[in-house]
Amino acid sequence: MRELHERSDIKGFFQTLGHLGLLTCTGALTAVLFVQEQWTWFFIALWFHGSFGSMIGAANHELGHRTVFKTRSLNLFFLRVTSLLTWWNFHEYSMSHTFHHRNTLHTEADFEAHLPTKPPSLQFKLLLQLFTFNFQNLTYRASRSFLTACGRFSTQPLRAGNDVGATQWHQALAEVYPEKQKDAVRWARIVLGFHGSIILVTFIFQVWWLAIVISGFAFIGNWLGYFVTVAQHGGLRDNVPDFRLCARTIHLNPLFEFLYWRMNYHAEHHMYAGVPCYNL
Repeated sequence: MRELHERSDIKGFFQTLGHLGLLTCTGALTAVLFVQEQWTWFFIALWFHGSFGSMIGAANHELGHRTVFKTRSLNLFFLRVTSLLTWWNFHEYSMSHTFHHRNTLHTEADFEAHLPTKPPSLQFKLLLQLFTFNFQNLTYRASRSFLTACGRFSTQPLRAGNDVGATQWHQALAEVYPEKQKDAVRWARIVLGFHGSIILVTFIFQVWWLAIVISGFAFIGNWLGYFVTVAQHGGLRDNVPDFRLCARTIHLNPLFEFLYWRMNYHAEHHMYAGVPCYNL
């Protein structure tokens, strides 16, 4: 067990730089094809760029656990990089994720995971967005960042799986962790400033591929992230203390497992949250 908990900078670099390197390659190819106006190949490359890049959300989760690198500063550095690219507020997420691990699928304390009674949606509109451009996710991330940057929260009812803007759950977390909430507000402003600058440069210099490749990839080709994520807890029992009953492990091919940062071993992750993803 002690060996399983050992962290490695080498393995951390292989996982992190491997994923970011893949994203850089697909992004460069997409940009070149855009400039050359090879539109058929451009959309194909863009789809792969988004499909690979949107999975960096798994990196936000693992780096947020501070287990990927042995050197803590490397965890934080790459967490900031991946969160910035994906419009992700890791300060806000860390507050919620603590409760998710302590009280997995307990309806009175875990407002991060969807309830087991809420089945995954297979509506045509959602599937179309998952395999093309996810406007719903873009709206959610942008509005969430804006509300947090303003220090505001919506007045929607407190319930699990609420995906529209910031909720009363985050207001409750802010009251429990006031210092972390200040960091969350600051980071939301950084995220908006970064992507706002990218979009501004795009308009000024007419380099349209820049906004698509850097600021838009997280909302393109979200299909893989959606289907593997709903398998984590979907359809399992709530309000039970045994993680084997409320978290699911699934088998994936090596590429998908790499892109998912091995979170397909989700029951093991919940049982031993301190074990690095490459040791699960």
